[in-house]
Amino acid sequence: MKNQEQAKVIWRHLVRKELLCRNIDLDKADVLPVTKDVAMCILANPGISLEDIIKEPYFKNTSRSTLKRATAYLYTKGYIKHTKGKDKRVNHLYFKKVD
Repeated sequence: MKNQEQAKVIWRHLVRKELLCRNIDLDKADVLPVTKDVAMCILANPGISLEDIIKEPYFKNTSRSTLKRATAYLYTKGYIKHTKGKDKRVNHLYFKKVD
């Protein structure tokens, strides 16, 4: 019974993710699932850095270069912006297209 309840909660979150991707125009065919996941991570954690995304347990089986490509795609398409932190080597990522 507990597994069934957990599955229902996970399903609701997956449906919400897909609806949100549609709302922010990330449901195109050329957008990879990892790019959508990185977008959701940035949207859920405004000001997160790429290093923090790489350290997220969800992305433990995803390579650093894949996450960098996903972030670069979101940046070049105008979905996210970055600002310099106190440490000039760290860029904080924010979503631009949020209502």
